Amino acid sequence: MKKFFLLLTLCACLWGLSAQEHPYAHIKGIWEGKLHISDEYFLTTVMVVKENGDSVHVELDSPDQYSTGIQLSGFSCVDSIINFAIDPLKNKFSGRLNANKTISGTFTQSGTSLPLTMAKVENRKMYLRPQTPKLPYPYEEDFITLDAQSVVGNSKAKVYGTLTLPHGTPKATAILISGSGWQDRDETIYMHKPFLVIADHLTRLGYAVFRYDDLPPAVFAQCTTYDFAKVVEFIMTELAKHPRLEGSPIGLIGHSEGGLVAAMVAARNKDVAFVVSLAGMADNLKNTLLYQNQFVLDSNATAAQRKNSQKLNQGIYEIMESEPTIQAASTKFMKYIQQHTDKMTPEQIEASHLTKKEQLIMSQQLFNPWMFKLFKIDPSYYFSKITCPLYALNGEKDTQVYHKTNLAIIQKCTKKNPQARCEAIPNVNHLFQTCETGLFTEYGEISQTFNPIVLQQISYWLNQTINN
Repeated sequence: MKKFFLLLTLCACLWGLSAQEHPYAHIKGIWEGKLHISDEYFLTTVMVVKENGDSVHVELDSPDQYSTGIQLSGFSCVDSIINFAIDPLKNKFSGRLNANKTISGTFTQSGTSLPLTMAKVENRKMYLRPQTPKLPYPYEEDFITLDAQSVVGNSKAKVYGTLTLPHGTPKATAILISGSGWQDRDETIYMHKPFLVIADHLTRLGYAVFRYDDLPPAVFAQCTTYDFAKVVEFIMTELAKHPRLEGSPIGLIGHSEGGLVAAMVAARNKDVAFVVSLAGMADNLKNTLLYQNQFVLDSNATAAQRKNSQKLNQGIYEIMESEPTIQAASTKFMKYIQQHTDKMTPEQIEASHLTKKEQLIMSQQLFNPWMFKLFKIDPSYYFSKITCPLYALNGEKDTQVYHKTNLAIIQKCTKKNPQARCEAIPNVNHLFQTCETGLFTEYGEISQTFNPIVLQQISYWLNQTINN
């Protein structure tokens, strides 16, 4: 997933005002500024200062990153000088409230200092997420921590999750499995919380649902898709011991790479009662990445550039598929890039995004345990081994996992499984949002988190499957 430069900044300060005014009157309101990342890239920063008794409540928004309500911590203000630090993220801000009613200073993150000036504005840009459930819920929540050291061999391996339980005996239990990259239990993206929406929908209909954060980032970074599958099996075993779930059939609902993980588990574990694959990856990683690359290239490259880039990418991916070790693949990759750039001018190298710095970034993305192993996996093998009920749904406007190719593979692999069903969903993207283009740039702009009709289709299929 795309990583964002986190913004956390600013605070409130006390001014010596008359007794008739609120002590923070001069800084109450909405403050907005631009954080200058590069010559072409700016990030909007918004600070919201609200009255809270004799004090204030301060929140920060980064609307360009679809992030709002970021809480500040550790701030001070002396003689209009504002300072704050957020230790976990190693962010600092030092600035001044000026006579011209602006706040100017320096924002620092991980040793990088950037100027930031904010002025008052009238409106706060908010992104609506109407499907996000609101407390109180008409069901129970059980917050669970599991020690997964025995699964991945790391003492810091913990599974933190939320089990939602309907009143009475659950019809069945569903474990939600997120896609690629570190994800929290809600699979939060652009302020959308699709797993929370799915869990809420199913729990209201009588299902128990367990959603969980991926393993702690330092542990997660050393894991592969095989480890993710082991963690799911471990969760199944532990949930089966829960007093409210004894005897409850347990199934899996996986999104994107999570659909592949669900298939890997169901292929070898006959205790899996059902699988729902949402935009599941059934094709190999090489073809999936080439499909994704095409949409990026179509938006900003000429026909010749697209052809050359895809040829280069295909060669790189074939190296990843064929070489037996990361070291061997890395060595061959560097030789391949060298051959490709030998006859290029510096301007052509820069235009092709093959500078030394960009080669290093590419290497870091490719040559890690997870990516290297994922190139070796044949998803069709696992889908062909599934004997439990399977419902595979892919969006027709998904620009990350091609619905035609992946559903065709699943259909072919599950011909001998009478309980397998595949369905292409029109006008939805990789997140199952109703969309226009399907490009990831739309995800945050769309207020819908998960198409309600698709939610109903999933629950209807589950009801039919469990009742049978």
